[in-house]
Amino acid sequence: MTIFLATNSDGMNTEGIGAMVQYQMACYAASKKYGIKYAFFGFKNLTHYQYFNITQQQFCDDVNKFFSFPNQFVKGEDYEIQSFFGFDNTFFEFVKSHSNEDNTICFISPKGLMNFLESNIEEIYNSKTLIDLRSNLQFPFVEETKNQKQISLHVRKYMHTDCDPNPIRDCFDSSKRNRLTKLVDKLSNLYPQSDIHIHSQGNDLIDIKNDLKANNVTLHLDEYPIKSIYRMINSDILVAANSSMSYISHLFGKPITLIRDSFYHKMYSKNTIFLDDKFSFNEKKLIDQV
Repeated sequence: MTIFLATNSDGMNTEGIGAMVQYQMACYAASKKYGIKYAFFGFKNLTHYQYFNITQQQFCDDVNKFFSFPNQFVKGEDYEIQSFFGFDNTFFEFVKSHSNEDNTICFISPKGLMNFLESNIEEIYNSKTLIDLRSNLQFPFVEETKNQKQISLHVRKYMHTDCDPNPIRDCFDSSKRNRLTKLVDKLSNLYPQSDIHIHSQGNDLIDIKNDLKANNVTLHLDEYPIKSIYRMINSDILVAANSSMSYISHLFGKPITLIRDSFYHKMYSKNTIFLDDKFSFNEKKLIDQV
């Protein structure tokens, strides 16, 4: 008998890449920690494909290929399903007492998995687990860079396909424009030999370059998200949004990450610098780490 860990991979036409990928990262990490095989059935019904001239299935296929989560379950095998919130005594007693039965897939709730991930973030970040997941990424892009340092800013906007309007997400609006331009100019002054990439959606930022003193900035508006994630993962400095897309980029890559102190997930402490509500941060700590 084999027990597999799995979690939801169906976006239900409301969830995007970041939310669904973080659950799979946590599930795979838990499978390694507890010595249990990992089952992944592929993403489906992801949203945010609507901004591109492709079908939802094509979008999901691209995401599955890009992340290539290492499924260990063989399709066609018989199995039973058991559901658990997280890794408590009920779960471990079940695993121990069902070692001689048919294949069982233990579905762990996304919330339980995020509790696990955040409770073990310091251990997981530098573990072979994330090394394995990073090595499975199928990068479909090759970019030539002008400068040695690469800086990415994820500027999250609330769009019509989003399902979570909670203000804690701190989405971009016109009130944050001046703070954003000051932050970009500060980073450009600290790292004049860098390429700065701003990733966002919509028309609000089309002319933001007119407000900047920096001349090493490239806008990536309404870019295919896999390409944006690729660039954020491979950046030296990531200015993250209060967004799961930023969070998975922080985990998959190893950039020094600047993020609002209101972010709702636990970050890896050694390479995270927090921004206050004015987008100010500890410049010395950044310089010392980059």
